[in-house]
Amino acid sequence: MVIKHLHMLDSGETGNIVKIRGAARMHRYLLQQGLAVGRRIARDKTDIPTPGAPVWLWVNSRNVTLESEIAAGIHVEVS
Repeated sequence: MVIKHLHMLDSGETGNIVKIRGAARMHRYLLQQGLAVGRRIARDKTDIPTPGAPVWLWVNSRNVTLESEIAAGIHVEVS
Protein backbone atom coordinates (compact mmCIF):
# COMPACT_ATOMS: atom_id res chain seq x y z
CA MET A 1 0.00 0.00 0.00
CA VAL A 2 1.54 3.25 -1.20
CA ILE A 3 0.02 6.58 -0.15
CA LYS A 4 0.80 9.71 -2.18
CA HIS A 5 -0.44 13.26 -2.29
CA LEU A 6 -2.76 13.68 -5.26
CA HIS A 7 -0.51 16.18 -7.02
CA MET A 8 2.36 13.62 -6.85
CA LEU A 9 0.54 10.94 -8.87
CA ASP A 10 2.06 10.15 -12.25
CA SER A 11 0.06 10.49 -15.47
CA GLY A 12 -2.41 7.60 -15.81
CA GLU A 13 -1.94 6.45 -12.19
CA THR A 14 -5.11 5.46 -10.28
CA GLY A 15 -6.07 5.07 -6.65
CA ASN A 16 -8.60 5.62 -3.87
CA ILE A 17 -8.84 8.77 -1.79
CA VAL A 18 -8.00 7.94 1.84
CA LYS A 19 -7.77 11.40 3.44
CA ILE A 20 -8.70 15.00 2.64
CA ARG A 21 -7.11 17.83 4.62
CA GLY A 22 -8.37 21.39 4.64
CA ALA A 23 -11.14 23.72 5.73
CA ALA A 24 -14.83 22.80 5.65
CA ARG A 25 -15.36 25.16 2.70
CA MET A 26 -12.83 23.19 0.67
CA HIS A 27 -14.46 19.87 1.68
CA ARG A 28 -17.81 21.14 0.36
CA TYR A 29 -16.21 22.23 -2.90
CA LEU A 30 -14.52 18.84 -3.35
CA LEU A 31 -17.79 17.01 -2.65
CA GLN A 32 -19.46 19.08 -5.37
CA GLN A 33 -16.68 17.97 -7.73
CA GLY A 34 -17.29 14.31 -6.81
CA LEU A 35 -14.20 13.90 -4.61
CA ALA A 36 -14.73 12.12 -1.28
CA VAL A 37 -12.91 9.59 0.88
CA GLY A 38 -13.15 6.15 -0.72
CA ARG A 39 -13.72 7.53 -4.23
CA ARG A 40 -11.67 6.02 -7.06
CA ILE A 41 -9.76 8.57 -9.13
CA ALA A 42 -7.28 8.55 -12.01
CA ARG A 43 -4.74 11.16 -13.05
CA ASP A 44 -5.38 12.13 -16.67
CA LYS A 45 -2.98 10.35 -19.01
CA THR A 46 -2.39 13.52 -21.03
CA ASP A 47 -1.50 15.58 -17.93
CA ILE A 48 2.24 16.18 -17.52
CA PRO A 49 2.96 16.58 -13.78
CA THR A 50 4.78 19.87 -13.22
CA PRO A 51 5.15 21.78 -9.94
CA GLY A 52 2.45 24.40 -9.46
CA ALA A 53 0.41 23.38 -12.51
CA PRO A 54 -3.27 22.41 -12.26
CA VAL A 55 -4.01 18.71 -11.75
CA TRP A 56 -6.34 16.99 -14.26
CA LEU A 57 -8.29 13.97 -12.94
CA TRP A 58 -11.00 11.52 -13.91
CA VAL A 59 -13.68 11.03 -11.24
CA ASN A 60 -16.95 9.21 -11.99
CA SER A 61 -16.30 9.46 -15.76
CA ARG A 62 -15.89 13.25 -15.40
CA ASN A 63 -12.80 15.32 -15.99
CA VAL A 64 -12.03 17.49 -12.95
CA THR A 65 -9.30 20.12 -12.64
CA LEU A 66 -7.85 21.12 -9.26
CA GLU A 67 -5.25 23.68 -8.24
CA SER A 68 -2.04 22.00 -7.10
CA GLU A 69 -2.39 23.55 -3.59
CA ILE A 70 -5.79 21.84 -3.14
CA ALA A 71 -4.49 18.57 -4.61
CA ALA A 72 -1.62 18.61 -2.10
CA GLY A 73 -4.14 18.15 0.74
CA ILE A 74 -5.62 14.97 -0.73
CA HIS A 75 -4.00 11.63 0.11
CA VAL A 76 -4.45 8.74 -2.33
CA GLU A 77 -3.76 5.02 -1.90
CA VAL A 78 -2.19 4.08 -5.22
CA SER A 79 -3.25 0.80 -6.82
